[in-house]
Amino acid sequence: MPVEPSVDVWETLMNFSRVHGDVELGDRCAELVEKLDATSTREWRNERVEKENKQEWTFGYKEEVAVVRKLIDSRPRSSVTVLSNFRICPNCHDALKLMSEITGRQLIKRDSKKFHIFGKGLCSCNDRW
Repeated sequence: MPVEPSVDVWETLMNFSRVHGDVELGDRCAELVEKLDATSTREWRNERVEKENKQEWTFGYKEEVAVVRKLIDSRPRSSVTVLSNFRICPNCHDALKLMSEITGRQLIKRDSKKFHIFGKGLCSCNDRW
């Protein structure tokens, strides 16, 4: 690049990589942000965003919380099944794909329409539901 990217550019790329599930790129961007500018204002802002994300995560998406609890309580490398009367939302669908890729476990989610079987970052519905 003719001009070095600023902290704001790296933060933006980090946020987009988080949204699109590219964990490695997000981690590299976070390291560059810390290296370029580690001010207390930025840390405070990150804490606030993390707190907001945590609240959104726990109150908005109960399926993901249920999967995490079952992952913690179950034997390693066993599959995890979660049942729900509601149709799975796109955010939950993407999160469960990411969880299956990170944990290397099969996650089975039954919503109001069908079974979604997540494994290795993919879903049995091929993202059509």
